[in-house]
Amino acid sequence: MVGKKVKALLSLKDKKQGDLLEVLNMSSKQTLSNKFSLNRFTVHDLIIICEFLGCEIDIKDKDTGKTLIVLDKEDL
Repeated sequence: MVGKKVKALLSLKDKKQGDLLEVLNMSSKQTLSNKFSLNRFTVHDLIIICEFLGCEIDIKDKDTGKTLIVLDKEDL
């Protein structure tokens, strides 16, 4: 589940779920909590979260391990 992976990434980067309120331009903790509990992250959300955490999303070829595409703020 993506929500669990986002939580793990936040933990690895010493950030809290609440730090994403402003980053994702959300008005309430409940809205953010729903996003996690319902596992409703868009690619847009993930790019913003990765940008905030100093990460990027790589799409790799399973056979070669070669990065084919990198998603970052330029794709927003």
